[in-house]
Amino acid sequence: MGEKSAYYIPDDQEHLIGKLEQLADQFWEKGIFLSTKDAHIYTRMKEYRDSNHQLPSCEHEFSYAEMGLADEEIEMPVPSNVYDAKCPKCDSEIYDEFTDALVDEDASSSLPDRNITCPNCSNSFPASETKAEDPGFVFARIYMWVSDIDDDDWEPSFKRTVESVLGPCKEIVAWDT
Repeated sequence: MGEKSAYYIPDDQEHLIGKLEQLADQFWEKGIFLSTKDAHIYTRMKEYRDSNHQLPSCEHEFSYAEMGLADEEIEMPVPSNVYDAKCPKCDSEIYDEFTDALVDEDASSSLPDRNITCPNCSNSFPASETKAEDPGFVFARIYMWVSDIDDDDWEPSFKRTVESVLGPCKEIVAWDT
């Protein structure tokens, strides 16, 4: 069984790198409680509940499983599974080649610069030039995700709230298994 998730990738990555805690605090003030690698949000929520403090309220009321904010060490594909990866020259499916290039532990180049060779036409190109139309992907270090959203109550206006903290973002809504 799969789920639909929304990803918000800031256009200006550089000014946000290393500011994960500050960004999470800005979202906290808007009643948006984000998971991060350090799981700080859960400690903070427990402290608020234990001291009978009111949690900040949120203007959005849609269902989801979890929301999080990532500040990766290196640029990663967002979303992480690029199921419709295609050769930019001949449009052949290259999901396996794309995935293999990204997990190559012997490669010294960054993930977007890793070389992929199309098994159909022998075109050689960097991973960043991989075609993916639906829903697409980008390489990024900073991004926000909302997992297991429901089309019946999803609020597209949530992007406006996200951009009030992260600045202009690319939004990708993707199905994943």
